[in-house]
Amino acid sequence: MGILAMPGVGGSYRTTFFPALIVLGVGMSLSVAPLTTVVMNSVDTSSTGRASRINNAAARIARLLAVAMLGVVVLTIFSTSLETELLQVETSTRVKIALLDGKSDLAGTKIPNMVPQEMKHLSTL
Repeated sequence: MGILAMPGVGGSYRTTFFPALIVLGVGMSLSVAPLTTVVMNSVDTSSTGRASRINNAAARIARLLAVAMLGVVVLTIFSTSLETELLQVETSTRVKIALLDGKSDLAGTKIPNMVPQEMKHLSTL
């Protein structure tokens, strides 16, 4: 997951995200299948259905919690970074407020029309 957080803007898929997804896939294949095998082998044959349901439910709940927590972390980091960067940029308070209002859209934040043309290139950096 750390490797997925490293790519910047402008790189190709092949050099930025693909290597991270390969590492993630290999890691998941090395951990998920053995874990399921251990869970299923730890119960007798009459309880395999119950063990399978519990294993699947635990995996889904863990995935749900991971996505929710990751979303909170990403939004917090983005908001803090945006506020810090806006303090360093010389522009009107109206522009700063407009950008801060859209911070929950993360990278999808629309650049307000009131931003001077010479500053719009900064959104691609």
